[in-house]
Amino acid sequence: MISRRGFMTGVAGVAGAGLMASSPWAAARANATGVFDDVGLLDAGECATPGVLHVSGSTVCVIASRRYPNPVPGGNVETGPADIITFRSTDSGATWGPARVLHTAATAPASEAAGAAPVLTMIGSDLVAFYMVAAQNYTMASRMPRMRVSSDGGDTWGPVTVPTVTSAHIHGQPTNGGKGFQFPNGRVVIPGRGCLLYSDDGGASWTATPQFTGLVGGDPAVEVKTVPYFISGAISKTALVPWRNHNVNLGEQQRVRIADVYADNGTVSSPTGGANNNFGLARYDAQTLLMSYTTVSNQTLPSSLYVRLSLDEGRNWTAGKRIPKATTTTRYSDLDVTDDGMITVAYIENSPTTTNGHALSTVRFDLDWLQS
Repeated sequence: MISRRGFMTGVAGVAGAGLMASSPWAAARANATGVFDDVGLLDAGECATPGVLHVSGSTVCVIASRRYPNPVPGGNVETGPADIITFRSTDSGATWGPARVLHTAATAPASEAAGAAPVLTMIGSDLVAFYMVAAQNYTMASRMPRMRVSSDGGDTWGPVTVPTVTSAHIHGQPTNGGKGFQFPNGRVVIPGRGCLLYSDDGGASWTATPQFTGLVGGDPAVEVKTVPYFISGAISKTALVPWRNHNVNLGEQQRVRIADVYADNGTVSSPTGGANNNFGLARYDAQTLLMSYTTVSNQTLPSSLYVRLSLDEGRNWTAGKRIPKATTTTRYSDLDVTDDGMITVAYIENSPTTTNGHALSTVRFDLDWLQS
């Protein structure tokens, strides 16, 4: 069977109508049972906002924040002290190494005790973690950007650096979870809060796009959860950008241009999945996109974690398939695909008495299982 990497290499330049055809995997695999593996806990702490990124080959990394109780009486745990942690698997998500702690709340200066909004991206062959720090009980405007770089696929991490961010609004910051993308010309794009951030100098400095115009009521709480899909293969200039809206329980998608010039191309769909939780997104191959999402109580599916796929660049999506181990309290999730076609999903369970995050878990499966 052809590998995912080999398949993508052969079709990366295909564009337009060629991507609208049915996936060549679908007919042969639709009736197979496939592989589903409940890998289990990565961290039993109060984790939140995971992001998953395929690094290369069979190596995949997860990033998340790990929160602690806010010591201020009545203080929100979301703005309390928090670590930034990563996990690394070199066997397509089957087993995972121990947590690498990129930011430690207990030893950070008081002005940086709260770590938040972690994002992973590749910049060349380096794995980069971009996150924000602030004092406890921070405001959005007081958060400060930080980066760490790994040259060995997340096994070890270099020192903390301080990138600059140019933005006309306070939401020009990486958002919670998700992953970035690098164009062949070197431009790197990561998700922001209702915007995108891009860098042309290897991550030393970033520029925020204007906030997207399609957001319902200009809601400042709307967040783009990931940036992943560049339409018509790796050389495209158009991204499919999803977001979730806190106020109206909608998950929406929009197309924007970002390779050479920013332009807002308008909302293209409003899938019912995602809503006031978030999307996890990844490309399986040149014709197939994947989405992990959680439902909310006003939708027809029971509240839980689901995965679905699109064969037409995100215009339409299949009905969701429920992740069996997930509960009705599952919220944040993300996913990515290794070269052998194994799909890793990282997710957290909601603990409503303490925080929006709880234990961080993973499952993995193949396309056979998803389509069976």
